[in-house]
Amino acid sequence: MSLQETKLDVCIANVMLEVCGSGFDFFFLPAANTCGGILLAWRTDIWSVTNPVFRSHSLTAKIFLLQNYEAWWLTSVYGPQGDQEKLLFLEELRSVRVACPGTWMAWGDFNLIYQAADKNNRRLNR
Repeated sequence: MSLQETKLDVCIANVMLEVCGSGFDFFFLPAANTCGGILLAWRTDIWSVTNPVFRSHSLTAKIFLLQNYEAWWLTSVYGPQGDQEKLLFLEELRSVRVACPGTWMAWGDFNLIYQAADKNNRRLNR
């Protein structure tokens, strides 16, 4: 499970127990003020998660399915709002990809659109 924009400065075991229940472990990237925050949680009887990498707008880890030990890299993102920060964010993703050989999946809220039709309103700042 991955949550973006948690808006949490800290994430303690009691919060995780309340949100996920027992049998979960987690990595957490804190919010900056009230923006962002990423929580990556997993059931410890199904997954093993190692090698966390914490960046400005992403949390990356190596994921192993315990049933067959299939492995891949997972990057959970919460992208910035500002145009200049978005360019830095894309550079961050490039460097994460280089550091993660093999199968890699990136997901989350990129705060980017591909084309105007992807918007759910008419507010578009090109």
